[in-house]
Order: sequence, then structure tokens, then C-alpha cells
Amino acid sequence: MRSLKELSPTELQILIEFVISLRKEGVSYKKIVSKVSEEFDVKVSKATVIRWYKGYSNPFNKIKRINLKPSPELSYIIGVYLGDGSIHRKSNGRYLIKLQSSG
Repeated sequence: MRSLKELSPTELQILIEFVISLRKEGVSYKKIVSKVSEEFDVKVSKATVIRWYKGYSNPFNKIKRINLKPSPELSYIIGVYLGDGSIHRKSNGRYLIKLQSSG
């Protein structure tokens, strides 16, 4: 069984519309969870179904987390975007980003 995180945005939109249409037809939340499981092979909680139907939650409003762990690639991107830049790891384990602008 798949989780919601494994769905493409298109699949997720179809699933949400399916949930809302079933609820508008008077299908119980518990039955909707069962139907989603049967027809989409997706695990969804009753609470999620309720939030989708009532409009309390929209998975498309979430901000994707970006990996900002210090790395040579991140240093390069910051340096290229902002001008001359560098990153140094200090003795306490923290990182220091130095940026220089000629102007």
C-alpha cells in the first residue's frame, strides 16, 4: 500500500476530488477511507479525509523542504549567485559563509 508522499501531484489531486465527491454523496468518512484503500491502494487516515473535505488542509500549500546541509555544491551555488563567496567549517562544527561584493 502506498502513502500519500508517494503520489504524484496529479494522483493526489484526483484522490482529493474523489474524497470530496464521495462525501458530498453522503458516504461516511470511515467508508471513504476504505474505498480509497481499495481503489487507489493508498493509505489515508480518517482525519486527513475530514480535513480535505472541510478545507482545513491542502497538501498543495506545503513548502518543500530544501536540503541546506553545508556542502561544496551549496557553497558553489551561493558563490555563483551572490558573487565571490566561500564556506568554512569552524572548530565548533558550525559553518561560516563569507560573501564579498565588489562594487
